[in-house]
Amino acid sequence: MRDHGVSTSSGAFHPLCVVVATLALAALLPTVASSQTKIVPVPAGDAAQIATDAVREAGHPCRKVIDAARLTDGTIRAKCSGGQVYRIFAVIQDNRRVLLALNWHAAKELGITGC
Repeated sequence: MRDHGVSTSSGAFHPLCVVVATLALAALLPTVASSQTKIVPVPAGDAAQIATDAVREAGHPCRKVIDAARLTDGTIRAKCSGGQVYRIFAVIQDNRRVLLALNWHAAKELGITGC
C-alpha cells in the first residue's frame, strides 16, 4: 500500500491531498473511520527526532533523516539519506495524538500535484 503527501508548497493543505490523507488514515488506523479525528500540529521538540520516530513507526524506508523542517501549518517535511521525502503530521484520535508519515514521492506518481 502506498502513502501520499498532504500539502502545497506554501505549507497549506491541498484539498485533494486531504482526501487522500483521510483515506490513508482509514487504512492505517482502522478506528479512525468510526471516530472523530482532527489534524493538529506536530508536538514541539527536535524535528529530526520526531520525523525519525514517525517514519520508523509507519514502517517506511529511511536509513537516516538528514533534514527536517517545521512548516507553517505545523507539519514537518523530512528528507532521508536515501532520497525519500515525508510529510509528518499529527491527528487527535480518541483524545490522543497520533503521528503519521506520508510519502511525497508516491503522491507525485499518482499525479497529485502541490503535495
